[in-house]
Amino acid sequence: ERFLAERPDSVDGLSSLGVALLRAGRVREAVGPLHRAASLNPDNVLARVNYAAVLVKLGERETAMTEYRIVLARDPRSPEARYGAGWAHVQFGETDAARREHAILKTLDAGLAAQLAREIAVIR
Repeated sequence: ERFLAERPDSVDGLSSLGVALLRAGRVREAVGPLHRAASLNPDNVLARVNYAAVLVKLGERETAMTEYRIVLARDPRSPEARYGAGWAHVQFGETDAARREHAILKTLDAGLAAQLAREIAVIR
């Protein structure tokens, strides 16, 4: 937080803080820094993916999926965005959509594809 006090517009700093808060279960607190990071640099894939992830945790399906669609429209080969979109579909019980993302993800990143496959298996 001291780093951000000196550099309040640091996308990396805001993203790191938001992800740390998210991992600590402080989901509502994570929204602000993640949203700000994504707003400061809309072309930053990880900033937008992280923001979308916190929206999923809050149950804000439409806004989260919009974020994933924006990233994938700009970079359809982004494994992080494909995984995130697939994970979001899993969280919302959308098995068929998750499987479609998984099929694409297999061609981009075998490790993330395997992780998503494990998550899809849980909702069967």
